[in-house]
Amino acid sequence: MGRCPGPIIINSTTVINTFGHEQDRTCVSFCVSPLFAQNSSRLCVNYCPQMEFADSLLRLCVAACDGQRRLYADNSTNSCVYPCPILPDTFADNSTYTCVSPCPRIGVYNCTNSCPDGTWADNITRECRAICTLTSPLIQYADNYTGRCVLYCPRNLLTYAENISRSCVAQCPSANTSLSTPNTFADDSTKTCVVKCPSDPWTYAENTTRTCMFSCPNNSFGENNTRQCVQNCSYWSAFADNSTTFCVMTCPENSFAENSSMRCLAQCPPGSYADNSTWRCVARCPSNPALYGNTNSSVCVINCPNSYYGDDSSRTCSMNCPTTPTIYFAYDPTHRCYLKCLYPYFGQPNNSYSTYGSCQTYCYAGQYKNITTTRCEACLMQCTQCVSLLGCQSCIVGYYLYNGTCLNGCVSGSGSSCVSACPTNNITGTITYADPISSSCV
Repeated sequence: MGRCPGPIIINSTTVINTFGHEQDRTCVSFCVSPLFAQNSSRLCVNYCPQMEFADSLLRLCVAACDGQRRLYADNSTNSCVYPCPILPDTFADNSTYTCVSPCPRIGVYNCTNSCPDGTWADNITRECRAICTLTSPLIQYADNYTGRCVLYCPRNLLTYAENISRSCVAQCPSANTSLSTPNTFADDSTKTCVVKCPSDPWTYAENTTRTCMFSCPNNSFGENNTRQCVQNCSYWSAFADNSTTFCVMTCPENSFAENSSMRCLAQCPPGSYADNSTWRCVARCPSNPALYGNTNSSVCVINCPNSYYGDDSSRTCSMNCPTTPTIYFAYDPTHRCYLKCLYPYFGQPNNSYSTYGSCQTYCYAGQYKNITTTRCEACLMQCTQCVSLLGCQSCIVGYYLYNGTCLNGCVSGSGSSCVSACPTNNITGTITYADPISSSCV
């Protein structure tokens, strides 16, 4: 059997090899797919012989695959491949550019399971890689326990997938200003290092342990906006609640939101009042519902204690209702200050009396009960006792009562209907009347 010629030198620089194409019985300079040029036989062959490997680009059987093109010699198919095949389970060895299992122990390449130290078996590329492959949407991580690149770090080990180094780490890294990398935290639900802990399940980032926790440690609180454990809750996340160790918008029952400390307190500080309607510490108790600040207990109450009255102007319990610029009256049945007393109580507006500024069921001599204003109003100056402003019942000495009016003299013909302040005879019980002529009691 003849051989095709070669190598043929053309123009002293160009060398051409020819290979026998058995189907059309011609010598060709390039074997077309699916054939490969085999130098020792000078033929185009379907499969390269042992110790040679089929290069699909060059269409040649070569003794060693081209590492610069990231091609690796696969003994199972006698071809140059990328990546190395899964069956059999082989990996690309960059020291020899061959697909191996296990890796050779030569030079600086020391096998750990399958790949050399500092490299990991990458099932996607079938290479031993220093950094595991990032092939969207798949991200692989270097797992030191198995020596492989894995999609998920082992759940039975306390390691977490870290995206910057793309490795499984025991502790997630903190911020690195030189690399502009943020703080990360170990999330047990995904076994990954995360910048922000998840809200499902509800966890918070804790800086000391660098983990996502269900409940923050002592003196720190879970903040929902940042998903972090913080010493002080921020304004938009509201108030630190010791009972739940969370930052809450509304404090739980029997605790009160205090703005200066941004905490839920069992008792509000001096100068503020605990408002049960909003569970907040307030400088002024609300008017709806109508509550008043009890200065003794620092609590907003519906009813002030004895001897104190709810003052609408200050929203506090006061011992005295305000009298300027408008007088208010202390009303004992409800312990409130009222502009107008509730009948049958009447307000005492005269500051010369000890009951000044209070609601009472009686009025003093020289006053009458004004049903319209529910106040004790003063009788006219000459009247010592009256039932209304024009309903005098007795007059001062020198004035005479006539039809509810005090006159400085009796009207002619009034007779006994003109009554003065003349006394009753204590012995006979006889009532004396003012004589209009003599102006004396007769």
